[in-house]
Amino acid sequence: RFVYLGPAGSFTPLHRDTLHSFSWSANVTGIKKWWMLPPHCTSALHSTDGTQLFDLREIDAARFPRWEAARRHMIEFQQGPGDIVFVPSGWWHQVENVTDTLSVNHNWVNAANVHFSWQLLQDTRTKIVQELSLDNEEAVYQEVLEFRLGWNFQTFHAFLADILTHEQEISSKVLHSQKVGECVEKGDKGEREEGYDERRRWLCEVRLRLLGLTRLEQILGQIHLTPAAQEARLVSPPSLTCVPRLQGLLQECLE
Repeated sequence: RFVYLGPAGSFTPLHRDTLHSFSWSANVTGIKKWWMLPPHCTSALHSTDGTQLFDLREIDAARFPRWEAARRHMIEFQQGPGDIVFVPSGWWHQVENVTDTLSVNHNWVNAANVHFSWQLLQDTRTKIVQELSLDNEEAVYQEVLEFRLGWNFQTFHAFLADILTHEQEISSKVLHSQKVGECVEKGDKGEREEGYDERRRWLCEVRLRLLGLTRLEQILGQIHLTPAAQEARLVSPPSLTCVPRLQGLLQECLE
């Protein structure tokens, strides 16, 4: 989490959040104006020479000929004190402080969007390879990748390994709370409805844990096949061997 403090008239130019993460922004005081565009508008936000659009308030139609097609997808709104804005993965956004403003912000990655982060890392590495055209210089590619995104394959691997351990701990707790998710078959109508609601919440938690374990297993496996992993001699986290058993137990809960 971090804090933004900005005077009236200051702004954050058009961008997407780090690693295509989710984010939220909570206004403590002041008013902000937001512009948001979905990921499929990306090509329209780049000029004919590949330059990214900087400020949505000043657009050169000659340099950005596809802008008009994207404009109809743009969302504009104001955020007041106490309002919280959620930014989905990969969404472009620009923010202007209409008044002096103080806000609290947070970025995060979870099972629902971690594959977007991994895809971004792969796509950016591919661009770096095309730009540099070096032979057998994976260490250089990874160094440039970390410079551009703040992450490379090795640091992302370590990040996912830590998340996997945490995810397994949560999954075990969910499985141990299975009785809590059982329907209440007896009692009055209110008690039964409460039991059904509790079971639905528990099943949603089971599905989320299963998705998280599956995505982490897939991405860690893909990272291990890359030249970067082989050069850095990355080792599969020991906890990865426990994933299939947990996946099976969670899947049984849904059957």
